Order: sequence, then C-alpha cells, then structure tokens
Amino acid sequence: MANLGVCSSKWEIGTPTSAVSTLRTLSEDEFKSYMDASTALGRFARKRHLFQIVELNRDAFHDCLRTLGSEFEDDTAISWDRANTMILTVNGHILNFLSAVRTFLDHTETNIKREYGDPSDNLTNFKKQTAEEFDDCFSYRFLYLLRNFTQHCGMPLGELSLRADARPGTERPDTTLELLFYRDHLLTNFSNWKMVKTELEQLEEKFPVTQHVDEMVTCLERVDSVVIRDDAPQLSPHVATLEAMVQEVSHLSGAPCVLTEVTPISGGVNMTLQRIQLEQVSMVKSLLASHT
Repeated sequence: MANLGVCSSKWEIGTPTSAVSTLRTLSEDEFKSYMDASTALGRFARKRHLFQIVELNRDAFHDCLRTLGSEFEDDTAISWDRANTMILTVNGHILNFLSAVRTFLDHTETNIKREYGDPSDNLTNFKKQTAEEFDDCFSYRFLYLLRNFTQHCGMPLGELSLRADARPGTERPDTTLELLFYRDHLLTNFSNWKMVKTELEQLEEKFPVTQHVDEMVTCLERVDSVVIRDDAPQLSPHVATLEAMVQEVSHLSGAPCVLTEVTPISGGVNMTLQRIQLEQVSMVKSLLASHT
C-alpha cells in the first residue's frame, strides 16, 4: 500500500509518527505512474551529468589558465621545472576535456539506443546533428580527431604563451596565458587526420587551443538540445504526474512524499518513504520548456 502525503524536512532518532502526514492512499495505477515518473526523471537527470561534465572540464581548463596567469603576475621567474609543471597541468585539463567529450557522445548514443531502439527517430536525429557539427565546424572535427591522436600518440606537444599587458593604475601587469599546439608535430605523428589534415596545414606553426575548446562546447550544446527536444514527448507526461501530486498536497506543511507500507512474511510493517524531488521536477520542466 502506498500513501501520498508530506513529511518533516528534519529527521531525528525517535521522531514521532506525526512527522509524516498522509493525505490519501494511492491506487495501484497511481503508484505505478508515480514510480514510472520518478524513475524517468531520475534517469534523465543522470544523463544530464554527461554534458555537465563536459562544461565542468571546459571551465576547469579556463580556470587553470587564469590561475597560472595570476601566479605568473606574482612571480615572473620561469624555471624549467615550473614551466614543465605548468604545461603538464594544462595538458592534463585538455586530456580530461577530450575524454569528457567522447564520453558524452558515446554514452548519449548508447542511452538513446537503449531507450528508443536502433533504428529510431531519436537516434537518427542525434546522428544527423553530430554529423552536421562535424561537417560545419573545424573545432569539432579537430578536437574529435585529437582525441584519437592522444590515444595513439600521447599528448600533443605544446607550449604556454604568456602575454603581460600594462594595467592602468597599477604596477601589476594584466597577464594572459594561452596553450599553443605545434602544427607540424600533430601532422607528422598522426596519419589519420582525414579531411582535417588540409585544414591543419593552413594553421600557423603554433596555434592557440582555447577557442577550439569553446567552439566544441557550443557544438555539443546544439547536440544536447536535440537530445532534450526528442526526450520531451516521453518526459512531459511524467512531469505532469509529479506536479499533480505536489499540487494535491500543497495545502499541507512539509515536503511532498510517498509512503509505502510493506508487510513481510514474518509480520510487522516495513515503511519506505520517498520524497518527490521538487528540484528535479523543476529542472526537467525548465529544460523541456527551453528546448521545445
């Protein structure tokens, strides 16, 4: 048996039963609808982590450059050890970013196949969007294939470019740090650049990487938007189910919840309390509204 109600937002040992106020008993169909909705939104939230990890790694890369640039403002002496540590640190962030990108693309495709099948409209739309990004954006093509480079050839050789500009009103310079890759090293040590080879040959001997990281994330935002848009028809009814339950207990004080009672063979009653995740419902509803 399952009951809809509210629970106290604070739990302590020995909390009296009044900490849970039940409104009514849910029918089997209502409870199944609740479980289906809760499971679907939880699965969607976990899938969102894939793109969020890409963003976090992009931000970590930028933060690393800013931090190292700020440290250089305080101490402009560059020893070999310091320079080596700096390039290792920045390259490590690039490697993490590339791994996050590939994980997002691979796992998203796998999730679509599991949920909607292969073939399916969702899978077709996903592949179409990723193909468009690959065809239309050099940064996407380059970083996608750079991931293959790192798997077979290790980290690409590069250097850090430090630029110090005068800052009005202070003696401290305004320092900008940029990671540069060596074009010829990339071309010489990897033979599978495909159509990117000609484009790489046209770049400067040392070229900056940051803009390509940012453009890659912009491309993946469009891919992610297609995935969310195609998830909407399945998710919208589940959002409506949970919102209706929340509204039903809105006049009560406490967190909306579902209390399940199970009577084991040995007797007695086991109680399981599940809070309706309001933040999750709000997040999913907001994303669906902005992508449909």
